[in-house]
Amino acid sequence: MAWNTERTKLLLLAAATSEFSEKGLAGARVDHIARSAGVSKERIYRYFGNKAGLFYAVLGELVSRDLEVPLQERGSESLSDFVGQLFDRYCEDDTLARLLLWEALEGTPGALESNCTGRWWIRQMDRLLIAIPGLDRAGAADVLFTIVTLCACSPVILHGSSYPSGERIMRDSARRASVVRAVALTVQSLLGTSTS
Repeated sequence: MAWNTERTKLLLLAAATSEFSEKGLAGARVDHIARSAGVSKERIYRYFGNKAGLFYAVLGELVSRDLEVPLQERGSESLSDFVGQLFDRYCEDDTLARLLLWEALEGTPGALESNCTGRWWIRQMDRLLIAIPGLDRAGAADVLFTIVTLCACSPVILHGSSYPSGERIMRDSARRASVVRAVALTVQSLLGTSTS
């Protein structure tokens, strides 16, 4: 019987997503990932090089799937839509938010510039420079950092909250509006425009 490489990779990525999300890069165990996937751990090394390679493969899959939120050409409405959609994605499933935070805590210094997350940051900064006339590159980085911090941290920090489901939905809606407003205020501050 021929070995199904693509299926094996998918099984490993699924198992690793769960393991890394829960335990981070340092806490995840290759043996546990392989066992959960139902394959030999040798396959991890063959397909991904090492545990860090597997971590960044997982992150790359999720970033390309979950963070590609459209940012239209120009204007505050477009930016608000972008921020709101990103917030919604993180609230629907906090897996990517957790992985991004693990990457920030445990990632290799300098790795951000060369991996999928770094490429995503650069694309989004380029989009922000188009969407917000008058913003410079440092400002775009500040705006993006504000967006990601506010959107990603919220579902992770409140992960175990005991809100009843209806109250949780109302809180998420209110928090979403607050995040959108905070980003708008950040942009106004950077551009030196009025907040009224």
